[in-house]
Amino acid sequence: MENPARRSLSRLSSKNPGGCLYSSPAPSLSSAGQPPPKIFNEPPSIEIITRLSGTRAALVVRDNGNGFPPDVLPRALEPYFTTRPHGSGLGLAIVKKIIDEHGGDIRITNRDAGGAEVRVRLRTERIREGT
Repeated sequence: MENPARRSLSRLSSKNPGGCLYSSPAPSLSSAGQPPPKIFNEPPSIEIITRLSGTRAALVVRDNGNGFPPDVLPRALEPYFTTRPHGSGLGLAIVKKIIDEHGGDIRITNRDAGGAEVRVRLRTERIREGT
């Protein structure tokens, strides 16, 4: 059975940038090279938010974990940058390239309340072109 969320994301563009949203979450959930997660008063969580505003769609993914180390944040989207012993450093660089090619942008930050936030914005004009 087709996932309705995937169908709606696929309509953002004929090139299907939504496809990058469905790769394995395991790499993003692991913390290679980082200390164990901090102790929470609440259970660990991942929040996914979608918004549509004018001709832009936004996807925000945030958690309440350790966040990104300060030295990683400025380089996280660079090709070949990795914190993993056997990593290629291409994952987020490819995601950024796909988003750029669709007129969007991606921003990675640490939240003041703790944890990380990844914000992706994409143009939605192509929905009207394809219908």
